[in-house]
Amino acid sequence: MKNILTLFIVAVSFFGTKTAADEVDFTVTPILDGNQTVINQIISAKYHEQQSLGFNLQNNTDDTININIKTAIPDLDSKGNQIFSDCNTFLKAPQTITLPPRDSQDVTIDYKPEAFKKDFDGEIANAVLFCQGDKSVKYIVNVRKNDNKDTENIIVEKSEATILNQKRFIRILLKNDSNTWLNNVLIDSHILDQATKQSESHQFSRIAPNSKIEILIPISEKFKAGTYLTMTSVQTASRTWQLKSQFKLSTSKINLLNGQEQPIHKGKHSKTFYYVSVLFILLILTIIFQFRFIQKHNQI
Repeated sequence: MKNILTLFIVAVSFFGTKTAADEVDFTVTPILDGNQTVINQIISAKYHEQQSLGFNLQNNTDDTININIKTAIPDLDSKGNQIFSDCNTFLKAPQTITLPPRDSQDVTIDYKPEAFKKDFDGEIANAVLFCQGDKSVKYIVNVRKNDNKDTENIIVEKSEATILNQKRFIRILLKNDSNTWLNNVLIDSHILDQATKQSESHQFSRIAPNSKIEILIPISEKFKAGTYLTMTSVQTASRTWQLKSQFKLSTSKINLLNGQEQPIHKGKHSKTFYYVSVLFILLILTIIFQFRFIQKHNQI
């Protein structure tokens, strides 16, 4: 099955200002400083020491509310949905803000200096999430150190066999290994040296700098032991990549993936069973010899 997923991230799920604001009890307004700009909840800024990001939070209710603030890297899952990983972000934010009824408060989010010690071309991106329960308002923050553009690059970070919802897949984890947004990206992945030539195709409108993209290729048959090879073609307006990856599946691994129980005599258990059996036989023989010895002694 060939799935073409066209993502309108800016217009629909991720940057929908009205939708996000209607779901929470507060309003978020960026406070721009210097060369900072904001368009469709995307903040662009050039890094300067001692500079930070500012936001005003307004409680629109008659109750006290708590707003949790998180920073994350904007990744994409296999269906093109925006997901967020909270590791290695370059922003430092307060964890929780408590707002009294109808009150407002300015919040400062700082840059982590260690992330900007070295010069780099292009821009790096983080997400700031203002959360109330499972609902949130999201902003993307793009930061650059100069006005030079970085060269597009994408790599395979990992490939593996996996089970999701009792279905078998080959999972390929791609990474935008550059400080630039990838636009209008076409990705086609398939397995080499397999009976089926089934491929999985996706179209992504935007992929954030240094973010990850998950591709899942469905497998109709049970996994088999051996080496699996994959080929992924990635195309943008300016470049095309042909990315190969491989991984090995052992017998024990495929038994686990296919839901087969391991025989109890395999591996370390077999040695234990062997030694216990030998000791038990020696014990029986000792008892027999001792019994016969006592019988002979009584006859004498």
